[in-house]
Amino acid sequence: MLLWNLTRAPPAATCSADNSGSVGFARYPLTNGGNTATGSCISGYTGSASRLCQTNGQWAATATVSCSRIRCPAASMGNANFPATDSMTTGNGVCTSGYSGTPTSACSDSGTWGTVANACTRTNTVLNRDNAKCDVQ
Repeated sequence: MLLWNLTRAPPAATCSADNSGSVGFARYPLTNGGNTATGSCISGYTGSASRLCQTNGQWAATATVSCSRIRCPAASMGNANFPATDSMTTGNGVCTSGYSGTPTSACSDSGTWGTVANACTRTNTVLNRDNAKCDVQ
């Protein structure tokens, strides 16, 4: 009599969902060991991310592809010029000629500028006839 030895492979290890957003700026779903998961970018980031679930059921320490930070483009608003700024941070503007102040604006998670705070105000000039020049007051 011939007997077959049927052994089952051990169940594949799985990596539990990782919603921390700390690797590749993404969240990863439950994934079977040996497979690469596609991550969903966290707020303020765009693109795609991927990360290997190792055969032992542990996530790789780094992403193979990471999401990219969204940025607000350089802009002129509120009589100030703002440089390109990372999403979810505050940009500092520089007042245009003839204006003064310390303008700021929030860059949203989607890359759009908010309302300008501490807007630039027009400077007043007075002609100083003695020295034939303008003084800023």
